[in-house]
Amino acid sequence: MGANLRTVMHSQWTPAPSLSGSLALAVALLASCGASTPPGADETQIKQFTGKGYFADDQYSIATSFSSWQSANTEYEIALTVPSQSGPYPLLIYLPALGENRMAGETWRTTWARAGYAVLCLQPLAEDARAWSASSLSWRAGQDDFASQARERYSGRVMSDRLQALNAILQELARHQSTSETPFDRIDLEKTALAGFDLGAYTAMFVAGEHPSNLVMTKFPVTIRAVIALNPYARFTDPDLENRYRSMAMPVLSITSDSEAVATDSVANPGQYQAPYAHMPAGDKYLAVLAGIPHGAFSGGTSPGFDVLPTPTAQAMAVAAIQSISTAFLDSAVKRNATAREWLRKDANRWLRDTGELKRK
Repeated sequence: MGANLRTVMHSQWTPAPSLSGSLALAVALLASCGASTPPGADETQIKQFTGKGYFADDQYSIATSFSSWQSANTEYEIALTVPSQSGPYPLLIYLPALGENRMAGETWRTTWARAGYAVLCLQPLAEDARAWSASSLSWRAGQDDFASQARERYSGRVMSDRLQALNAILQELARHQSTSETPFDRIDLEKTALAGFDLGAYTAMFVAGEHPSNLVMTKFPVTIRAVIALNPYARFTDPDLENRYRSMAMPVLSITSDSEAVATDSVANPGQYQAPYAHMPAGDKYLAVLAGIPHGAFSGGTSPGFDVLPTPTAQAMAVAAIQSISTAFLDSAVKRNATAREWLRKDANRWLRDTGELKRK
């Protein structure tokens, strides 16, 4: 399928301003929660917290381009955000939630790109992007509801299709990169990581080595070096729960919440999001559990139906926590940065304090 893809559209670059220094990044973190500091937020408290988090060695100006890759019956919409300076940069593929498209996760994508990563955002299956649209639900009227559609999209059959689509996209990406086409020439495919939220996190965990008994895995044309999973899906009733995570050898960071508000129609108990970490083998495995954070706060953007935090101060600090921890993890696992690894081991929990906890094994 990948060999038949062709690029049908490529947009102009959309530049983002350069950032440098801890204070500038702290202000950017506040801005990522809205057009300005959220009304009623304790700006002093937020800046003090953010300013002591993890910062990459450099902060880059960035630009985003949009492409459509099309085969006979399938069109793939992608967004690529990269540092404006010449590369190459490690590639981070971001897979959004059910109902989201390539515009999702802007806060996370911006953070990672400014830290020196080429960030590719895509929804492998168009049906996943349209999941909550009126047209996708109309034929179910009187028969089903949102929860049943979610269960379908999480099924093994659909996951197999999703992984095949991701494989096709990666093959086409490698082709563009090999021809030195801008901006794909700024990508280092030898250093590739994967991140996802909600359904995207579920997909990322399969790529990391989660192997249920009824799914045939796809071999990708690039090696995935590390995975970030924002609220990774798991079911306590799964008979394979003890075994399905045993093959996860690569570095994995799971980020979730201790709050009942993190539950969804697909995951009723917040502890389920922590189950994958509990069953993974030791070795560069991390679990960040943030205090009182609802499911929608992990989206890195505004999506229909996603909840927000009750207080603007908590909202901004949760964003800062996810940004610092995820960037440190990437720098440690992908760039092999010793300072980042040391921060995760020694400084992260002292910094988080009441905001959450970072576990590792």
